[in-house]
Amino acid sequence: LAKAQTNARAEIEAEIERLKTMREQLNDQLTQLGEKTQENWEAVKKEVNAMIDQVKMSLEKSI
Repeated sequence: LAKAQTNARAEIEAEIERLKTMREQLNDQLTQLGEKTQENWEAVKKEVNAMIDQVKMSLEKSI
């Protein structure tokens, strides 16, 4: 019985370590995703601002 308990404890500890590693990997992926989202947002903002400037210039020329 003691051997079975020791084996079970070792399996549980190994599973805990595996889950900790998985959690770290997921946190890293979320961080990367957040950074990528921010980069994409900045690019979209820049594009939209350029379009707005273009429309403004067209309107000013037509007045």
